[in-house]
Amino acid sequence: MSLVSSLRSRSLITGSKLWSQAFHRTLSISHHLRLNKDLIQNSKRPENWKDAAPFPPANTVTFASQESLPKLPLPELNITLSTLRTSLKGLAWSDNEINEVEGKIRGFEKEGGMGRTLHGRLTARRNDINVKHWLEDFWDDTAYLKYRDPVMINVSYYCHLPQTAVSRAAYLIRAALLERRAYKQGTMLPEINRNDSICMDTWRWMFDCCRIPGLEGTDWSVTGAKPSDTGNEGHIIVLRRNRPWKMEVSKDGRLLSVAEIERQIEHIYENTADEGPEVGVLTSNNRDTWAKDYASLAAADRQNATNLEDIVTAAFVVCLDTARPANPLELSRLAFHGGVNGEMLGNRWWDKPAQIVICDNAEAAYVGEHSAMDGTPSVTMLDRMLSAIKRPDFDHGNTEDQIDTLAPPSRLEWKTPSSIQNAIASARKAAQENLRKQAMGMTSTSYGRDAIKKFGFSPDAWTQMLIQLAYHRLIASTLPHKNGRRRDGGTYEAASTRGFLKGRTETIRAVTEESMAWCDSMDDPNASEEERIRLFKVATKKQGEDVVKAVKAMGIDRHLFGLQNMLKLGEDIPELFKDPLFVRAKTWIVSTSVIFSSHFTRGYGWGQVVPNGFGVAYMTGFSDELKFTVTSLNDQPNAQFVEELVKAAEDLKRLFESQDNSLKSLM
Repeated sequence: MSLVSSLRSRSLITGSKLWSQAFHRTLSISHHLRLNKDLIQNSKRPENWKDAAPFPPANTVTFASQESLPKLPLPELNITLSTLRTSLKGLAWSDNEINEVEGKIRGFEKEGGMGRTLHGRLTARRNDINVKHWLEDFWDDTAYLKYRDPVMINVSYYCHLPQTAVSRAAYLIRAALLERRAYKQGTMLPEINRNDSICMDTWRWMFDCCRIPGLEGTDWSVTGAKPSDTGNEGHIIVLRRNRPWKMEVSKDGRLLSVAEIERQIEHIYENTADEGPEVGVLTSNNRDTWAKDYASLAAADRQNATNLEDIVTAAFVVCLDTARPANPLELSRLAFHGGVNGEMLGNRWWDKPAQIVICDNAEAAYVGEHSAMDGTPSVTMLDRMLSAIKRPDFDHGNTEDQIDTLAPPSRLEWKTPSSIQNAIASARKAAQENLRKQAMGMTSTSYGRDAIKKFGFSPDAWTQMLIQLAYHRLIASTLPHKNGRRRDGGTYEAASTRGFLKGRTETIRAVTEESMAWCDSMDDPNASEEERIRLFKVATKKQGEDVVKAVKAMGIDRHLFGLQNMLKLGEDIPELFKDPLFVRAKTWIVSTSVIFSSHFTRGYGWGQVVPNGFGVAYMTGFSDELKFTVTSLNDQPNAQFVEELVKAAEDLKRLFESQDNSLKSLM
């Protein structure tokens, strides 16, 4: 740790004690409101916070396969380093770089080398009966909870929800509550990968919980769920014009019907004519700043602390926006960062893992917070919700005769002294500066899954290759060296490792010697079509092999990450970990991921992970098109990258059309 970072940490910890004292003094002033101060405190992370979210009842279907799932494996050191050698070749700028890193790998892996020491420690951790998952704590903290940039843009992801009925909000809320109840009662069918059950553990952090901004520089999540919950109890928070409303989700031990929810939502619309304080914008700020503001907000008034408890324990948040997005790009920006100009920033709570956004023109989206849960459970939930709503036998909970006896939702009022108002103004300014730097592009191709399969390829492998070609051409045309091979980083593709207990993801390194050779050939006037096709088949075969390894947790990036975390305080960092090529290869200039729901007809996305990089969200499941959303900072050639994606897709199509003219009818 550098002197600067050491002093910064010390100052933050000292500050946290002062904030904590003020926070707890305020909470002890009055007892007229029930308050679980341990739940909403942010001065110290509970040691076993990850165990707090309860499981569904024993012997029910949802978690039936959990105990039979294997623990995440740990690859052998020599296998990881052998794969590392191969993966570095595609990103090397010279033979000299390869020779230098090879010497460092040999020193790392030799008998008595630091690699063997670190791997031994990691193996002991993996075999420790008290450690359920050798990677979980490291990954949670480093990838998410110690990350101090804003959750908005940098951590959250979003997707669009299609048009349904006039009572849009009521249907979505009812459908989400039915999913929540099925989970809590253990009747939800577990997710599967083909025919195999996958880990359902992260579902514990879908509902009734919230991320807390920690004063000591590390966040965590809390839950209001109890083991005795049946899903027929609890509340949601509805935001309208920045004002939070607490809406109970049940009456007399049953969930509210669509008609009852609609009446509740109408009450909120009719009784929120004026704008409230933009407290929600505080959640979009730098995590350390938000941690201090959070403590100040709670300490300012007992009612604020109670509001915070209601928000963090809510089943989920519904954002009733006044915005009327006119197209998918405007809706994407609304979900991604509260609108083109951040007009809806105060109508969010970015720390909640599940937010449903509904606009005044009935457009809708979903925003997820990434730290405790990856996107795949959210996609599964939304796909099930939207499919259920479309079915004629959707469970409306018909209780129209009881609507008049229903108590209205309660509006939560914030106490905002000048210090909180100043914090809100500062957070809004920071958020607007952040979102003004963002660029976004969306596109789709003239063909989709059916044509690609007719050509004989995996849609994912095909799409990854066209992404590689597009970026290859982009840097060749925009950077001074004019060399598509001279990349400042690699391409990340996420692979799910949920076939293992508590598994999350592994990296597929999509830049390979094989993919580079094919990219070169596509713009080489001396390369024949036959040679391009041959190289494409070799590249996609390699990509498919790497996908299989990653899904089996036999990739290299999580293992290398674990080895780095085994270093003890005061130990020298191995030369390998400092090598320029090693570092470049795990700098994700292009960060990609694929999900699919037939309902996500207008895409999804998240932010780029490095300042000079791109986030590329894509979907390959539609029969007649591939969809892309590309994010970046606005000083990057975002629009040109989108154009290159379209061009690469068409060039790839023509390459294989020339081999089989009968396939043109699919385009």
